[in-house]
This record gives sequence, structure tokens and C-alpha cells, in this order.
Amino acid sequence: MEASVEQRWELLRGLMDTDGTATEDGHCRYVSKLLGLGQQVLTLVCSLGLKGFYRESWSALGGERYGPYAEIRFTPGDDLTIFKLQRKQDLLVM
Repeated sequence: MEASVEQRWELLRGLMDTDGTATEDGHCRYVSKLLGLGQQVLTLVCSLGLKGFYRESWSALGGERYGPYAEIRFTPGDDLTIFKLQRKQDLLVM
């Protein structure tokens, strides 16, 4: 968290390319099984001037519950590149 602003943006882009998604309503979402990592991603997002939200969620499959998972959501500005993967970045501009 002590790196330059550009280095922190690159870290966020790498994290979002691997474990992030763009939702249909224009939000970005990052999910991790590691709750501590989720808290750090939230801190990273906020350090870049974005308003982030954190929650812990569970999933279910065949009657079994799995989790908790850290879920971070934030809404980027229209001019921000959040993903280096173009297929994911394209979802933000639709």
C-alpha cells in the first residue's frame, strides 16, 4: 500500500483480471476465499479514490454451504481502465 499510485493501479488490474468481474449494472466485483486478502483489496480500492464495499457471503451447492467469501464491489468512472483483459473491460462500457 506504500507503492506509487500507478503501481497500485497495476496491482488492482492484475487482481481484477484473475479474480474480478464486471457486473451487468456497471460495477466491478472481486471475490476471494481469503478474507484477509479481501480486506486488503478493499483498502487498495479505497486508496485509489474509489468507493468500495465489503461483505462476506456464502454459496450453496447440493445442500452444502461453502464459504465465507470476501466480496468487494466498486463502481469505476467511465474513463478508468480496471481490466487489462479487453473482454472484461468491454463489459464496463456496454
